[in-house]
Amino acid sequence: MDERKLSDEFNRRWKDGAVSPDDKTSDAVQEALQTARMLAQANFSGESRKREEIRRRLLAQIPEESQTLARKEVASNALPLSLRYAVYLAVGLAFILGLTWVIRNVLPGGAPLSQLPAAAPLEVTGTPLPTLTPFPPPENYTPLAAQTYTIQPGDTWESIAARYKLSLDELLRLNGLNAVIELQPGMVILLGYVAPDLVTPTPPVLLPPGYLNLQSLPGEIIQRMTYPYWDTLWLEGEARYRLADGSTQKMIVQAWLARDGRGHILSTGRLPGETEFNAYTLPGLAWVSDGQSITTFDYTSQTLTSTSLPGFWAYHPLESTDPLMGMIFPAQPLPPGESLLPRELAVFLDRPVLVADWETTRYWIDAETGLVLRRQADPAGGDEIFEVELRQVVFNPTLPPGVFDTTELSGQTFNTPPILAANLPPTPTSTPLPIPVLPVESPAHVSLVPQDGLQQVVEGDELYLLMTGASAPFERRFVRLQASCLYSEATCPAYWMPTLPSQVQATLYWSSDGQQALLMDTNSGKLVAFDPQSIAWRTLLPDFYASKEPVIWSPDQAWVAFSLQAPDGNGSLASIARPDGTELKSIVPDLGGQQEVLGWLANNRLLFLRSYRPPKGQVGITETPSLYSIDIETGEYTLLPFQADWLLAKSYPAPSPDGTRIALTQPGSPGAELVIADSEGQILQRLGVDGGSPLWSPDGQWLAFVVSGGTGTVVYVARPDGSEMKSVFQASIYPPMLWAPDSLHLLVEDYVQNSPDDPGYREISLISIPDGAARLLTIQGSGAGYEMTNPSFRALPIQ
Repeated sequence: MDERKLSDEFNRRWKDGAVSPDDKTSDAVQEALQTARMLAQANFSGESRKREEIRRRLLAQIPEESQTLARKEVASNALPLSLRYAVYLAVGLAFILGLTWVIRNVLPGGAPLSQLPAAAPLEVTGTPLPTLTPFPPPENYTPLAAQTYTIQPGDTWESIAARYKLSLDELLRLNGLNAVIELQPGMVILLGYVAPDLVTPTPPVLLPPGYLNLQSLPGEIIQRMTYPYWDTLWLEGEARYRLADGSTQKMIVQAWLARDGRGHILSTGRLPGETEFNAYTLPGLAWVSDGQSITTFDYTSQTLTSTSLPGFWAYHPLESTDPLMGMIFPAQPLPPGESLLPRELAVFLDRPVLVADWETTRYWIDAETGLVLRRQADPAGGDEIFEVELRQVVFNPTLPPGVFDTTELSGQTFNTPPILAANLPPTPTSTPLPIPVLPVESPAHVSLVPQDGLQQVVEGDELYLLMTGASAPFERRFVRLQASCLYSEATCPAYWMPTLPSQVQATLYWSSDGQQALLMDTNSGKLVAFDPQSIAWRTLLPDFYASKEPVIWSPDQAWVAFSLQAPDGNGSLASIARPDGTELKSIVPDLGGQQEVLGWLANNRLLFLRSYRPPKGQVGITETPSLYSIDIETGEYTLLPFQADWLLAKSYPAPSPDGTRIALTQPGSPGAELVIADSEGQILQRLGVDGGSPLWSPDGQWLAFVVSGGTGTVVYVARPDGSEMKSVFQASIYPPMLWAPDSLHLLVEDYVQNSPDDPGYREISLISIPDGAARLLTIQGSGAGYEMTNPSFRALPIQ
């Protein structure tokens, strides 16, 4: 049944009084009718599967004959193609005959409308979906209700998205659209999901991108269930059995699990179904895995056995040791994906879950991590497991010492949950993308020809390169050239600039208007400003002891941020100053440790890493990096919810140009994963690849990052949603990268070493993102014998 027929069916049933105006479901019916009209007007056939699910959800709110209609519509999809066409033809003929009858009997000269018989219900035959046994839902199970909005005159997609604090893409995706459609007053669109007992919030409860939802495809759901996002796990649950005589039994299970193969499971034996679990319940069996072998302990016989593992395992060595493990690690082979049907969104164990039917089993799937939290089967009879359910789960707890020790099993008791770890967010776990071996080709060259001519004015965006002499006294000077020449010409003039003060090797950091650049002179402890118009250097701060680059300009150019050495010489402090060198201050001195500024977020918030290592020879606790944001006006700082790990410092999280998103690498197993989060730390998108050193393009439409593995180091680019991912450069080291102002070209600085005894040198390549073509920058003329490093672009605002 298409959208227009569904709309006609709603209209008919409404007018025929199938639902009275005072019926308690009348609001739901009105909402369904408005939605059906909207869908009929939209008529996007490519989105039919998503709209069918919306219709099923709406029909479920209407009395019994409408539910029958919904089941028959689903069953019709299973008909053979030829039979479906026959049904469509019959309906079409019936429509024509009915229209003829209406013309004869309703129009002038015919029977009055009140005498027309009620339309017969649509009869469709076929094999219905399996009916699951109506097990009662868990006590803390709460279906989520759809939150909708009725279009008013003057509304646009953009204005609605802004009003409810959604992005346009999020709003379209919620409504199953890839592009905007014309809005008409009276249309009803979806804004998100809310718990039924909540007053409609603003903004609504929205499942972030990447969460499973009613529009998720079966393949996506199966992939998430099979490889759920967690690194370590603590759980408590029970498996329930139905016996041939109708009685029930249960097993209580607790487990610590790690994705590297380690695990500890503690289980009771079979207990009567009404048994309540408490601290005095005695364990029956224990399984412990160290990744190489499994040790089993039987508490009844007090026997200990050990079994060696094969050289590999599919998901985890303990995947088949216990009924709950069969749910955590789904057994293979799985049923056909076409039979998986999402049913509704709900809350279970205080987590958003997707409820889905898959053949004769119903699953409650954690919408974020993909972990199956509950599974109900429809057994044929006999001694069968009919329900497995987690009662508590903690994602990514810190593993306690000795949890995998097999020497103390005899006195083991059940544990209390690791409450302190319950607030840690799930850590994504994914299989990194394979690293391709790029074809070795001779790249095109762009020859730079340095020349004197300081009076020359370069039009448009400029590239500045630090030139270092290959022999003593290792003179260092900048050259500048027109950026557009790099993209198209084989030879580009580059103009020498005066020798650098104190011969420091450093990078120019440009303001967004291109009128000033700052340079850290670490040789003489100064912060120096450069004026591109007068080609002059000026000292801003004479006693400036930076711990490391860079200098980061705020979006409004009112501040610059950097990391300075702490006064006591131990650690570094995130600091800011005005671009003229005034108002220098450390913004969070009380936090101490090593603080490294990373970039600016929206609303004048600064993003920085903080870690701590005790000074050499002193006693102290090493603290791995944590990510903070701070309001520079109020001094209020926030610890963002990312797992502390030295990987954060290795990958260096990067804020987007508009300060609303952060790209960073999250630890995981078997590999880390590059993710996109919002400015509060909520993960928006997982890119499914173990990448580091993320770098946003100036327009925020591309992300460059590095993947390092057995075949070398490869530079990738991708859209922030993970699409259009492609490798563009193979390097010998983790290469510094720099986007050109046009967001279409990427500079990559690589290290070349011809032999183990060769000191090596650095070279710079320019990558065209649209076609992947590489151009190697070379030096001629007076620049021969110099090495090019530390590139920076001076971007001039578009007039």
